[in-house]
Amino acid sequence: HCDIAESAIGAIRASVEALLRRLKEHEFKNALHVMSALAPGADQLVAQAAVDASIPLIAVLPMKYNCYLDTMTHTKDREQFMKLWEAANLQLELPDRLDFDPNECPRENETKQYEQLGLFLAKRSHILLALWDGNQPNVPNGGTADVLNMRFDGIRSVELHERSSLFVGSGSYLDTPPAEPVLQIVT
Repeated sequence: HCDIAESAIGAIRASVEALLRRLKEHEFKNALHVMSALAPGADQLVAQAAVDASIPLIAVLPMKYNCYLDTMTHTKDREQFMKLWEAANLQLELPDRLDFDPNECPRENETKQYEQLGLFLAKRSHILLALWDGNQPNVPNGGTADVLNMRFDGIRSVELHERSSLFVGSGSYLDTPPAEPVLQIVT
């Protein structure tokens, strides 16, 4: 979620920190990495918890850095994003979909870039951590519920699979392996 209730942030941060600590100390040791798009709200909260716990951070942006930064309207969110981007051990910008002009940042393409990011996270995460309230009315493409649906149900968009250089040539989307675990912290 991008908008976590201010009164809940402390408890949610404590839950995230406890979960990351347990995963690092008991399950994964130094193999644990956190992958995040560094979006305002839950993404930045988890990314900061990872940095604070000395867990390597992989920043994966849904679009070019400057285009993504332009989507953030609050100065605080932009500053936190830039700080976390610099702290990341690996910085990735997902490529534009094959049907987009790489020299532009048109707002109408954002949803498809977020959808591509969602598919990337759903397919490439061993454990998916969702800070989410569980509600699914009007599920936006690339939103939390959509990413979880991709994780559980596989790719639902042939068009997305065919127009992303990340997935072209990766075989049939029917070959998607079963979903790995999803952990949810209710927000």
